[in-house]
Amino acid sequence: MTAMNITDNNRKKALLLHLALESVYDVFQGLIVLDVAEDAGPAEDNVYLRAKHALDAHFDPQRNTEFEVYHFRKTQQMQG
Repeated sequence: MTAMNITDNNRKKALLLHLALESVYDVFQGLIVLDVAEDAGPAEDNVYLRAKHALDAHFDPQRNTEFEVYHFRKTQQMQG
């Protein structure tokens, strides 16, 4: 975005969703993204950052604690 000199946050969001392809755009349409507060500073809170954080939270892998406990209890001491 720096190379293309894109500074508008709405254009950054649009480019992010365009380059991520249609399947990610479809996922984004199903996510709940809160609107930006009117008194928020554009550097701290904007539509691009909200979209990026929503996609990061959705695609960030979640740990299954039950499986982690099972995997830990299954470990055995090796020889040597």
